[in-house]
Amino acid sequence: MSIISRVKNFRQNNKVAFIAILAVVAFVVIIVVLSLVAHQSDDNHKLSSEEKSTQTNIQTDLDDNTVRLVKIDVNTAVDNGSWQLVTIDSVDNTGNYAAVILKDGKVALGPGSNFPIDELYNNSVPSEIIDYLYPDKPHWVNFDGVFQDGLKNSQTSIKAVIEAYAYVNSIQLDKVTRVSDVTKQTLNPNSENMTGVVEFKFTINNSADQYIYRSSYLVDTAQYTNQIIDASGNVVYTSTISG
Repeated sequence: MSIISRVKNFRQNNKVAFIAILAVVAFVVIIVVLSLVAHQSDDNHKLSSEEKSTQTNIQTDLDDNTVRLVKIDVNTAVDNGSWQLVTIDSVDNTGNYAAVILKDGKVALGPGSNFPIDELYNNSVPSEIIDYLYPDKPHWVNFDGVFQDGLKNSQTSIKAVIEAYAYVNSIQLDKVTRVSDVTKQTLNPNSENMTGVVEFKFTINNSADQYIYRSSYLVDTAQYTNQIIDASGNVVYTSTISG
């Protein structure tokens, strides 16, 4: 083969290779562009009009256009407004999920990875969202602080007594709410009948009826007496435990 023929073949082969490379690059660019346009969330689904609107609301409230909506976990309308629980991540940090709670299209809580149950109830978040985040019941509302502090060693018995009362009275126990301060006092401090008493008021589920939980510790016998007292002052449940 002559030198001229070899040069022509070399140019032809390189031209084909160059065209092939261009085609591959163009294909990759098209895929990337389509991915950015059509796939707005980390789980690779095209956002619906509602999801796009929710994502825009979140970006506006957080003043962050890199936020991406991954999914709407709960969408509910109740008497106090329309609520959404939404999972989000960021264009700059995909897969690092967080949650936000919106009320009437405005961010009410979050972003965060965990919402304390007290925060949810105290902000009137609907039960559909609370149950989604905390499926195990009963919910113990306004107990976190005292269970971590003054009642830390008593929380197991407190829960057991209230749950036992509900069980023997065929009450489906969904929520227990502490509605008073915890009081502690010592009775008969200078006698053999010295007794330490702990009390607080609570409600069950959504009822306004208030109960008293009272735990008495008789030092002489090292015995705990746990009682539940109704609004009329009647002792409706008692359990005794030796210390």
